[in-house]
Amino acid sequence: MQSMAASMLHEQVQCAYAKPSLRSIIAALKSCSSNSKLTLQDGKQLHACIVEEFSSSNILAANSLIDMYAKCKSLDDAFNLFFHLKERDLVSWNAIIGGSTLNGECDKALQLFEQMLVEDIRPDRVTILCTLKACATSTFLTKGLQVHVYVLSNSRLWEDVKVKNTLIDMYCKCGTVERAKHVFNSSTIMSVVTWNAMILGYTQQGDSGKAFELFQEMQSSGVDSNENTCVSILRACCTKSTLPDGMLVYFFVMEKGMDRDACIDSALVNMYSKCGALEDAHEVFRQARGKDVVIWAALIGGYADNGRYFEALDLFEKMLQHGVEPNYVAYLGIIKVCTNLASLDHGRRIHSYIKHSRLEVVTTLGNALIDMYLKCGGLQDAHDVFNNLVQRDVVSWSTFIAGNVELGLFEEGFLLFKHMQKEGHEPSCITLAYLFKACSSMNALAEGKLAHAFSVELSVECLVLTRNTLVFMYVNCKSFEDACSVFRHSSKEDVDTWNAMIGGCLDYRTSLQYYTNMLQSGLKPNEITFVGLLSACSHTGLVNEGLDHFRSMTANFGILASFEHYNCIIDLLGRVGRVAEAGLLRSTMPFEVNAIVETSLLSNSKMAGNINIYGGNYQGVDPLKGLTSGDPR
Repeated sequence: MQSMAASMLHEQVQCAYAKPSLRSIIAALKSCSSNSKLTLQDGKQLHACIVEEFSSSNILAANSLIDMYAKCKSLDDAFNLFFHLKERDLVSWNAIIGGSTLNGECDKALQLFEQMLVEDIRPDRVTILCTLKACATSTFLTKGLQVHVYVLSNSRLWEDVKVKNTLIDMYCKCGTVERAKHVFNSSTIMSVVTWNAMILGYTQQGDSGKAFELFQEMQSSGVDSNENTCVSILRACCTKSTLPDGMLVYFFVMEKGMDRDACIDSALVNMYSKCGALEDAHEVFRQARGKDVVIWAALIGGYADNGRYFEALDLFEKMLQHGVEPNYVAYLGIIKVCTNLASLDHGRRIHSYIKHSRLEVVTTLGNALIDMYLKCGGLQDAHDVFNNLVQRDVVSWSTFIAGNVELGLFEEGFLLFKHMQKEGHEPSCITLAYLFKACSSMNALAEGKLAHAFSVELSVECLVLTRNTLVFMYVNCKSFEDACSVFRHSSKEDVDTWNAMIGGCLDYRTSLQYYTNMLQSGLKPNEITFVGLLSACSHTGLVNEGLDHFRSMTANFGILASFEHYNCIIDLLGRVGRVAEAGLLRSTMPFEVNAIVETSLLSNSKMAGNINIYGGNYQGVDPLKGLTSGDPR
């Protein structure tokens, strides 16, 4: 069967009564990258035709081939052709840099940009736009700053509206909105795209106030808003307090006579859902003229965000029944539902839909499936998804390591960490936090110190984010000096950090000192604080102090005693031989007694020579009322 490319060329040859011209082949190559009817295979046949009929070193043909291969997602072929060129012009560099960015190989695009400068090829507008798009993640912010500096050195580039818009977009996507605002303020010509990029930046940062403020400035400036502007503002209004602003934008849409297209309807559904107004969201959905996958995904996500998981599942099934094929957003939303329900059956069914769809299991989707399976108890399923991922990023590894640690598979977590390093991935703060947890559970001090060294190398911010887990690890590994060292260098503004030290002290006096210092710093204790204090009292047999803290917890701080608090007091009384009072407290506490309490009490009773601790009628008796602060015996 004749290929589409061959057919096109044959028709051209018949018309021209001659061999196909280079121009006609280049036109066909462009069709391969823009027309779904022409495939990569067609492009390769055209490549063969060029080699046969023309010089393979023809720069015009080579550049078109590089562009075609990149747009057909065959980047290896594009690179092979590029590096075999004897001479490369600016178009060659733009094609390979743009192709790398298009295929998500942003690091390669940036390396090529640097190599281009080394070879003294002067970038133009196209080069800069492609390179800035490659910098649009926090990972490459430094590179983006360098490109910005280059743009500033070229007045023509700096005054280019599209370049400035792309700079704003790049900084917003890197999470540095203030830098984006600086570029925005320096713009002499502000198109609707400029305003939209800045508004979207604030929306993505969750700053609805500034987004709406900028929207109002835009109206005053005389630049007409479009549908994209309104969609961004509607998406920014995602809390009950911002709903009035969202309604004003909705009235603006109606007043301006803008079409209620699918994007605006989806944004309205999203806004109402996030604000808890599901009935309004459903009404917008019902009235929508075209119910595409975007609006279905918005409604499903809305029900999921409001904890109505089974209704979200029902909507997903209805979407399928209506012949709407789910996209990545819809699948990510429904996988989250399965995760929250901890439903392995539902999760496997959704995964089955994905397998039979035309969607590729990209890294983001794979990561969500791994997380879902691990939280639903499908460890082997998670292994299968992880092993079959074409590309694993740091989130893939972190999710899999975290899931194994949460399941108590600490050694497996460590093994995965070593494989992660072999593949060249640096651990994230989340990865290290779970490694600390694994070390804590295994009493693996040496491995814990190694993970600690990684956190120091990563960043100060990472060390701050993981310090609580780090303190807990050193405490559990009985390395109190290391715990103290981490604590001394912490900000001491987090009650959890103090709790780790209070609960990890080897003696009550040190625990009490940390507790006193915490109160003096202005922090209020919580339930965990008193578990640490009462445990310290129990281990040292200090009944008076333990009872004082038990009463103070409720009287001074309004904290109701939990099962753990009662357990500490029962254990404390049993340890000092006051078994009858411990038995009284056990029988009257407002919690179901478990095996730990029973075993502890029975053991202490035997030591005291009294195993008859269950007799007596304690109904209506306050067990703590009779406990005195006298002699502990």
